[in-house]
Amino acid sequence: MLYYEDLLEIWEKRGVAKWLEEQYREQITEWFDEIRETDFEEIEIEWDTRVKGLWLGSVYAIMPSGKYYTFWCSNVTSKEAVKDQIFQEVMEEEAEKRGWSIYWRDDDIFVIKD
Repeated sequence: MLYYEDLLEIWEKRGVAKWLEEQYREQITEWFDEIRETDFEEIEIEWDTRVKGLWLGSVYAIMPSGKYYTFWCSNVTSKEAVKDQIFQEVMEEEAEKRGWSIYWRDDDIFVIKD
């Protein structure tokens, strides 16, 4: 069984990580391009903390693995973890380009207007 770090290194050497990044960037850019200014509404992300945001969806529907990772459980394989990590990095980069940030709360993913 390959561990996360080993698999990531292999994928980076073979160009798989770059290919996945390009695929995810295309998908995420398409999603983000569809978001309009009027889609943002005031939401409460923590006690007494209200921001302009938009619920993107659940980890189960958005992340490539479709799973919610927990460190005490091996429900995510190394392959799934690498894919999810690349996806998450691309999503955060694309949000930042637009002046947004990604907020994770339990299994929900929000885009926050900074």
